Amino acid sequence: MYTAKTSLAELSRVSVEDVVYVHVNDGVAGRGPDEQIDQERDIVGATGVIDIAGFIATLRALAYAGPVTVEPFSKAVKAMSVGDAAAYTSRSLDKVLA
Repeated sequence: MYTAKTSLAELSRVSVEDVVYVHVNDGVAGRGPDEQIDQERDIVGATGVIDIAGFIATLRALAYAGPVTVEPFSKAVKAMSVGDAAAYTSRSLDKVLA
């Protein structure tokens, strides 16, 4: 949604039946929407480049109850052990969903 330059207002007009699966991450600080690179993102909520709180609030207003998964395309996460990466990713998602 961020790199497509779609607004939360546009998302709020989507039928909840059309939202089947949600992936979340954060953008790399210092890069605009056109400069973000697939596989080079930060963990959800890490940089604040993406308005994740607004995004989650909009999904809740739509009554979305489907899966929300993290795309941990982060060099820091990749450098962690599997257990540490899973725990860190889980905490990051829990924080933005709270």
